[in-house]
Amino acid sequence: MLFSLVYSCLSAQNYTFKVLASNGNITADGQPLPTGSEFKSSQTLVVADDSSYISLYYVGKKEVIELSKKGTYLGADLTKQINAAKGWESDYFYYTLSELAQQTTVLKNVGRKAVAPVMALLPIEEQKMYGTKLFFRWHTLSQLPFKEKIHLYQVMVFDTEDNLLYFKDSKVQRVQLDLSNPKFTKHAVLLIQVVPTDIKGTDLAKNFKTDTYRIAKLEQAKITEIDNELSTIFKGRNRDTAFSKLAEARYFEDKKLPVDAMQAFEQALILSFNAEAYKKSYRFFLERNGLFSGALDR
Repeated sequence: MLFSLVYSCLSAQNYTFKVLASNGNITADGQPLPTGSEFKSSQTLVVADDSSYISLYYVGKKEVIELSKKGTYLGADLTKQINAAKGWESDYFYYTLSELAQQTTVLKNVGRKAVAPVMALLPIEEQKMYGTKLFFRWHTLSQLPFKEKIHLYQVMVFDTEDNLLYFKDSKVQRVQLDLSNPKFTKHAVLLIQVVPTDIKGTDLAKNFKTDTYRIAKLEQAKITEIDNELSTIFKGRNRDTAFSKLAEARYFEDKKLPVDAMQAFEQALILSFNAEAYKKSYRFFLERNGLFSGALDR
């Protein structure tokens, strides 16, 4: 019901396109075209460079058009292009629209079993994954006495017998792991830790409790089920667009697969050059799930 109300509200307005997200140098007839503004088919849209992004919701059809290539686009041509498109058949189109229209979120107080000096955006309890790419961020408590001494963060992956399978040093507070690597696939459960070190490689948090995150692979039968559902949702569509990744994130959240949802959100940010509207949607997701949304600014 909520999603149909969102659609009715949008379609009742007197415009052709609604800007869902905009980042970079985007103009319409020489004027800025920010998120939430309107764009008419009589106007001309200019994407000034290849690092700018805009997504437009076409009110007359269940469709979104995304532009990220430098060029000049006639509104009339965009209307023809979007009219020729098949349109979303899945309700995840409206689910994603409603998320972008959301102004606030209800915080979900799930709590944590421990407060560690470094806390990753991963669930403390064992969490299963559908995909093989694990992208996560972390944040460091601001009141730590050694914070200024941190030179690197060491990301370590263990098996359940505490054997070190992999480690990676990172200067930034985020990392992506490819869990399809053979060194990981033979283990049912992986344990992940993030440890801050000084310039000499000394563990600065050795006198503190370090959080351990447990990641497990989803059962094959469930993977096959999700494969089939995603194929139906995105039938005939390009899944490698920012808006499609937002729809994937919403799907994975429904399936209680938050790690996969975060991966989809991260891909949406990359594809949209960190469009603020999509980052806001990501923040709402993190807050709903009891995770620190401020880590997105790290």
